[in-house]
Amino acid sequence: MDFSENGEQTSLRCNVDGLSLVVEDSSQEPVPVVESLLMSEVSWCPVKSGSHADMTLVSVVPPAPGSGIRGTSVTGLTSSAEGWFICVLGCTPHSFVDMLSACGCLRTDLDASFTMAHDGDCAIGEGAYATVYQMRLLEVLNGWALL
Repeated sequence: MDFSENGEQTSLRCNVDGLSLVVEDSSQEPVPVVESLLMSEVSWCPVKSGSHADMTLVSVVPPAPGSGIRGTSVTGLTSSAEGWFICVLGCTPHSFVDMLSACGCLRTDLDASFTMAHDGDCAIGEGAYATVYQMRLLEVLNGWALL
C-alpha cells in the first residue's frame, strides 16, 4: 500500500482470488471489483516514470453482465464499458497478464506473446466466433522473444 507525505492512502493492492479481481485494504477483507475475469479484455503498456522505471499500466474491461463474448470488442461491437486500470510494479507485465489470461481474460497481445506451435495447420477446433490454434508461448527477456 502506498501513502502520500501526509499519510493519506494513495493506492490499494489488487490480487486475483479464484476468478475474481479483488482489492486489499489493511482494515478489511479483500473486496471483489471484478466478480469474474472470464471474458474480460486485457491490454497493457509500459509507463515511463522517473521513480518507477518498471511500471506497467494494465486495463481490465469485463463484458456487460450476462452478455458473454457478445459483450466484448471481439465481436466487432464497440460500446462504452466500465473497466479498471491497474499499475503493476515489482513483476514483469507478461507474468501478470499471463495470470489474468489463466483466469479466462482475452488478451490483445497474442501476436507478441505467442507463435504457432509448429509449421502447417495448427487449427485444433472451430466455433461460431473463432478458430482455436495450438500455440507456443514466447518468453520475453530484455525485449527479445525466445522460443
